[in-house]
Amino acid sequence: MEVPNDIFALFERSKEHLSEMVKEYGICMERGNITPRAKIITHQALSLCRNALDHAMRFYWNQKWYSRLSKTQKSSFNLVYFPVARSKKDFRNKLNKNKMDNLKICDPTVYKFLADCQAFNNDNYQWLHSLNALAGEGKHEHLIEQKRIDHTHYTLEFVPEGKLIWRVSTTKVDPNNIAQKRNEYLGSEELPENLGLKETVMQRSSFTIKKIKHEALLFCQEAQQKAIELVKEFFQLF
Repeated sequence: MEVPNDIFALFERSKEHLSEMVKEYGICMERGNITPRAKIITHQALSLCRNALDHAMRFYWNQKWYSRLSKTQKSSFNLVYFPVARSKKDFRNKLNKNKMDNLKICDPTVYKFLADCQAFNNDNYQWLHSLNALAGEGKHEHLIEQKRIDHTHYTLEFVPEGKLIWRVSTTKVDPNNIAQKRNEYLGSEELPENLGLKETVMQRSSFTIKKIKHEALLFCQEAQQKAIELVKEFFQLF
């Protein structure tokens, strides 16, 4: 099944916020601190991705699950969220809140999909756990805490005859320890000889989300793309 347009619209809005983030973080770099607007945009970009996941789950619930409910369950107010759990027990509890306690029996394919994308089952979905935590924190507690990180970006290139055939790039290098890092790479068997060697040292800055120790802009970009793919995979199941 194709992903509904209203869900894609949420991702499009998130992309618009990401574009604004790039501009605002440029201002933050110049000022040396994170602006309130940058925090707000970060929260909005992540919240829209989380909302898209919830809308996807609600769509499935309406189309494939509502008919399975009893009259009492149908008449009650139903809040449905995409389950993002800390443990197997928490996962079961979240399905129960969605009135889907027998999902494993009635729709094992969807159950397996939802279970497999939990961080406690698969480290590749730690981003989903982080997205959920950050979106909730920014909504209910305070805007996502961030701090500026300055580091040295160190690059070695082996360029014989004007053609790049070998390169190693290292970030967050101690600027007072460049010599040791240089010796480490020059001793590598990947470097044929110390001829045509180009060395570049640059100072770089970024803003890191304290809670997950990840660059803010990069995490938002990656989380958005992964959330889009997750929703597409989900809709292929029904």
